[in-house]
Amino acid sequence: MNKHRFHPDSGFTLLEVVVGIVVVTFFTAATMQMLATSAMFKARAKEFAAAANFIQKDLEAVRSLAGDFKFPTVGTAVSPPNPAANTVIQLSGLDGIRDGDKFQFTGTPDEYPKTLTDPGPPSRTVTVYTLNTTNKTITINSSPGLQSAVRANAVLVSKTLCGAGTATGIAAEFQTQKLPATSNPGFPTTGFSRGELPADYADYKSVSSTPEVLNDNQGNPTQKKLWVMRKITPIAADVLNVRYLVVKDNNGTPSNILVNQLSSEVIPNAAYQCIKN
Repeated sequence: MNKHRFHPDSGFTLLEVVVGIVVVTFFTAATMQMLATSAMFKARAKEFAAAANFIQKDLEAVRSLAGDFKFPTVGTAVSPPNPAANTVIQLSGLDGIRDGDKFQFTGTPDEYPKTLTDPGPPSRTVTVYTLNTTNKTITINSSPGLQSAVRANAVLVSKTLCGAGTATGIAAEFQTQKLPATSNPGFPTTGFSRGELPADYADYKSVSSTPEVLNDNQGNPTQKKLWVMRKITPIAADVLNVRYLVVKDNNGTPSNILVNQLSSEVIPNAAYQCIKN
């Protein structure tokens, strides 16, 4: 039987050509799939990084507000008047100050509630102080009057806030005064599925009225947008839990596609000024 001999110049057989085409096609398809997957991961990584930056920007703003939230100081030293008279004290601000609370100046042992009962006779209710929010002053009225000298730069501390619980403490008051509820968009309430979002997603509100726009590598705006959603909850008398969800935009509303998330805690500066008796 004659055997087929291979000749270098005889070329490839049809079977060899078909096998070669199949191999090349396979590796080309695999390479294209790898390139597509790589591009997808790069796009996701870019979205994740952008979302982290948006969260960091807003969280730093919240922390800055918390750092500035301090009980006010007294402008100049004040001594008890003789004879007894009303004492007007200038304050540096009104953060953490609520009419009706009990107050104490640092460096003094005296507490000033809003009212006291004078047993008399006859028995009567005495207004201890008057708060003027326009002029940022507190007037200690003549009865019972200022009890001790108050040094310059003494802090007017709300004993009521410092002694309150989670729902009415310093953290809750900071949220009320500096981070009030807004009309910014939340997640849709109808025709919306939770998807990748946590069970309490409905409690989140956008930090702004419009979504954040992503830029390309040259810094030019693209069509991609992200919503930065935030939920703030007092978890202790002096601690706020700040949680973020960053989701993709869906025709001008937040979607259920989660890009990034973060949970952090913030303590208002006033919490460190409370007087420990």
